[in-house]
Amino acid sequence: MSKIRTISLILIVILTFSTNCFGKVDELQIYKENKTIPIEQALEYKNNIKNDITGSVDAIDIFKLTKDKLYHNGLSTSSSGSNLIISDGDFYQKSSSSCRYKNSIEDLTVRSQSLPKLNPKNLYEIDVVSFKYNDNYLQKTDQRYQIDIPGFIAEDIYEKYPIACNLDKDGKPEMWDINILFPAALKLIQEQHTEIETIKKQLQQLKEDNTNGTD
Repeated sequence: MSKIRTISLILIVILTFSTNCFGKVDELQIYKENKTIPIEQALEYKNNIKNDITGSVDAIDIFKLTKDKLYHNGLSTSSSGSNLIISDGDFYQKSSSSCRYKNSIEDLTVRSQSLPKLNPKNLYEIDVVSFKYNDNYLQKTDQRYQIDIPGFIAEDIYEKYPIACNLDKDGKPEMWDINILFPAALKLIQEQHTEIETIKKQLQQLKEDNTNGTD
């Protein structure tokens, strides 16, 4: 029996046969009916799960158990708002992009003059590769199982544009961050667009000068 399934079954047993789950029945009913957990309640929810859970409750109202995984039924999908992240058993809210939480705001090109590691031109050195995930890393039902995928290597991102690489709890490169990599790439596009428009104007001026010179 897999470790995930063993833990899942233990949790189901605890939820089913205990006597005081989450403190109040009406709180549990909220999770059941609304199918969502507000982000501000994530920490409270996490603590309730980690503490001794007691109370008589139908565990299927909260969890869905499949062959390999235990899913929570209470998270709904939204096209906007902050994201809730589960990492190493902890719940996190992704950092906001609002200026309300930022300081030292400065143009990236200007700032990278004193911090070369932030220079968007470093992105030119990043290798774009094709790869397959190792066997047993993805589920066999995954749409990209044993399929060639274009992408990056986290270690390469960490070496060439380290601010855009997320590290695991041991400090090892784990995943590149689109929220950092894309703004840097967009800055390159903007600069290239400015250069292209300047060249177009210069070429147009040359055409006009040649035309006027032949009249």
